[in-house]
Amino acid sequence: MKKILALCALLLPTLLVGCDVRKVAFSPQFNGCVDSFAVYFFNWRLDKAAHFCTPDSKKWLQFAASQVQPEDLEQMKDLPQNFTYSYEITQGDSKGIAAEVALNVENFFILDSIGKPGRLKESATFPLQLVKQGETWKVRLDGLPRKVKNNQQETPKTDE
Repeated sequence: MKKILALCALLLPTLLVGCDVRKVAFSPQFNGCVDSFAVYFFNWRLDKAAHFCTPDSKKWLQFAASQVQPEDLEQMKDLPQNFTYSYEITQGDSKGIAAEVALNVENFFILDSIGKPGRLKESATFPLQLVKQGETWKVRLDGLPRKVKNNQQETPKTDE
């Protein structure tokens, strides 16, 4: 009886760790996908961000690129170089082939509605879906990344 209890005591932590849907966080490929997508997408290197997306997602990056105006390009050149990001895995499936992260981004350029110039945004959180295709993780976009509504700080726009 003591042997069975000892065996259960040894196996229980292993089972609990093995069932953690957030285990994808330890995958270098997963982390590399999130890191690369965040850096390229939020620095408006959409061509490079496309390498870290599913094929169906690339149309959304093309759409984003089509919305950039010459004034936006000028503003992007003058952005401060203090862009930062972090992320936390918020959901994952038990098979380790899909996950969602909350990507917190600070000091980045965001496009406004059509006809209005973009602006610097201090902080926002974006949910991102990731899927595993073979051994590679990819961001899956069903639209452009949309910020979570409860984080509304913006840098005031100045007219110069």
